[in-house]
Amino acid sequence: MLLKGWIAQFLKILTISAAAALLHACATTNAAQTAESNLFSEFSTEQILEAGDKAYRLGEYDRAIFIYMQALEIEKTADNWYRAGITKLKLDDKEFAWSAFGEALKLDPDHVLTHEDLGLLYVSSGQIEQAKFHLTRVTELDPTRWRAHNALGVIADVEKRYADAVGYYKAALEHHPDSPTLMNNIGYSYYLAGNLQEATNWFDAAIQAQPGFELALRNLALLYARQGWYTEAVDTFVQVVKRPKALNDVGYIAMRNGDYDDAAMLLTEAVHLSPTYYVTAYENLDTLAELRKQEDEREREAQEPLADHLSEVIFPEDHETRTLKVMPQALNVRSAPERESDIIDYLKTGDSVQIILVKETWAFISYRPVGVTRDLTGWVKSRYLSDPDAERAISGVSDAMGEMPVGMQLDDIDVTPATAPEAEDTALAAMPADDFASKVAGQE
Repeated sequence: MLLKGWIAQFLKILTISAAAALLHACATTNAAQTAESNLFSEFSTEQILEAGDKAYRLGEYDRAIFIYMQALEIEKTADNWYRAGITKLKLDDKEFAWSAFGEALKLDPDHVLTHEDLGLLYVSSGQIEQAKFHLTRVTELDPTRWRAHNALGVIADVEKRYADAVGYYKAALEHHPDSPTLMNNIGYSYYLAGNLQEATNWFDAAIQAQPGFELALRNLALLYARQGWYTEAVDTFVQVVKRPKALNDVGYIAMRNGDYDDAAMLLTEAVHLSPTYYVTAYENLDTLAELRKQEDEREREAQEPLADHLSEVIFPEDHETRTLKVMPQALNVRSAPERESDIIDYLKTGDSVQIILVKETWAFISYRPVGVTRDLTGWVKSRYLSDPDAERAISGVSDAMGEMPVGMQLDDIDVTPATAPEAEDTALAAMPADDFASKVAGQE
């Protein structure tokens, strides 16, 4: 008897779906409207919603919204308005979705799913404050909604609240364990905060959770390249892109790092592997040649280098030093603003330094190590120094890499940052990869 009842119920749902498809295809004549009214009057609201849900799961969104609108004619509830709203989002009708979500919250101000999808819609529209209100409300009503935590993490990253972002992502991970997307996002936040060790660990964890996870592999490759680990970077990149592209991308970063010999080798190999179509590598080689020419001209025109000691440097009367923080795990201090100059010391993540002078991509700094009674000075790459207040590298990042976009997909409600901003040569470049290693929408 139970089986017969279930079969009868299933056949009713099929009847509603098939008839709805036929009616939806018809013109809105009086006859069609009468047939429509007669059809849906024979079924309960629950049966109609089941048919609409089935159409939605099959990706038949036109049919689903047609059925949901009939359900709304019978009974206007928060659930029904929510169903109509998310279906209209699938059909890219955001205006209707805004309205439907608004109607749902009028009927039920604590409707969790509506708050969540509305918050995500606000994020995708760039209305961050409204997004935060609805997403925070979701976490208050139902702390297990991991997508809300994830979206709040992305917002925190955009606002440069990296510690908060990590907290949101980890809260999401508690309710969605083994998610490579969340692990990647945590690694990305640690990167932005300058904690390269933790960033690498979490990118590795994402790849362990889902071997071949493209976003984490790209981020890890870029992290290697921006520290000067070009072989490791290429080996990682080729897992997600063809070797010519991997060589070009790593060569471009090497060029931005100022490692012109490495860049020339990588870009030349990219051209040799794919000379017929890889035009970008040729263009980067031309750029590299121009940068080398400019560097040669600067060297010829350069005056005597500044002295190594703070007492020998004369500053203008209005000169003000700036206290900044070291971002990488280890940063070489050199005797002169040149890559070939001697390494006289190194600094660690979080060490404070004072900027005395900035010369192109180099900074002349003063710092006092623990246990030392006088200030030491030397040259470092300025882009590795972060303003504690602004939390930005003082020399900026490559325009080609850009700021962090927010990747938002309402299919999975996964919010995934793109690749990390550019980093440069640090003392870690000489450290073997084994010693160094211990994110919206990924495939979950």
